[in-house]
Amino acid sequence: MKRLLSAHLFTCMFCASVTAQVKPAVSALQSTTGFSAEQRDIIAEHTAAFPNGTQLSIAVLKNDSVAFFGVIRENDTLRNIENHQSVFEIGSITKVFTSTLLVQSIQAGIVQLDTPIQQYFSFPLKAGEKDGVPVTLRTLSNHTSGLPRLTEDLMALAFSNFKNPYKNYGPDEMRKGLEEKMALHSTPGTKNQYSNFGAGLLGFILTQRSGKSFDQLLEDGIFSPYGMNRSSADLDNLKGDLVPGLTATGDTATNWEFDALKGAGAILSTTEDLSKFMSANFRADSLLEFQREKTFSVSENMDVALGWHILKPKTGGPWHWHNGGTGGYSSNMVMNTGKKTGVVVLTNVSSFNAKMSNVEKMCFNLMKMLE
Repeated sequence: MKRLLSAHLFTCMFCASVTAQVKPAVSALQSTTGFSAEQRDIIAEHTAAFPNGTQLSIAVLKNDSVAFFGVIRENDTLRNIENHQSVFEIGSITKVFTSTLLVQSIQAGIVQLDTPIQQYFSFPLKAGEKDGVPVTLRTLSNHTSGLPRLTEDLMALAFSNFKNPYKNYGPDEMRKGLEEKMALHSTPGTKNQYSNFGAGLLGFILTQRSGKSFDQLLEDGIFSPYGMNRSSADLDNLKGDLVPGLTATGDTATNWEFDALKGAGAILSTTEDLSKFMSANFRADSLLEFQREKTFSVSENMDVALGWHILKPKTGGPWHWHNGGTGGYSSNMVMNTGKKTGVVVLTNVSSFNAKMSNVEKMCFNLMKMLE
């Protein structure tokens, strides 16, 4: 399972070996309500390798209670900080919310899960199907569309603006790409191949069909109903509460901005807000239950739902999980709805940091302690 989970399922599309020279950190983490000494040791162990300026904001949920724990590294020392209302980029965890919007749109009769996406465009797609099988909203949501992680045109644009790779991919670029560059690597519905472009395309279709912006869909359908008051897909709405992202070398990172592909990774949020959404998944909610249902089996260790990965650990589980990574942030969110347990970890650790996998390891270790 470790090999599978390290397959870069986050928004970031490049790999980098550069990282900061980091001195060993001294831990001065103090006891807080809801976090044991063993949990604090796990957090300190997995945080010590990150550069000064690093922040972690952690939420642990069990039944109807949530405990928050904040960490900052300053002067080579880890100490507590209250940051559960501080804002971080959540990267590809956005895809979970894009699929929540999909289910809401299905419920409202705006789209249908298995309608060929060609029907949602007035111009012919270069590759709307393969082997006679069409790309549908289902296959965009569960990453079985056959689309690559990034299309050739998007990859070229991303490399031209490495620090802010999605900023300049707008509706015009989307249309040209769909008409001229779109290619499918496998027959839709037959293979799980993670696609940032596919998730972005899903969000784009939902905005076109609803007549609303992605930001407004989120606000009306998710953020307002679930009380997520410090979440947005618009950076300008949250700058005052934003934790600065860090590059792999510990410098201030450029925040990533999205245009046509907001559904792939544009959301900024807090552990407090994400814990509210997770708690909603613990309650009876037919929409969220439908979203969590298995739609494709990847391996004996993992299935996929709509937007979620379903992990099957050897003990406990199943776990619904997603992670995220951008140039200045890494994040993880995992939950067991049957046992009403979950963990959220938001950080300003770059997804290019050589030790960024520590964020995922810490999240899973904390989750195992709840099982």
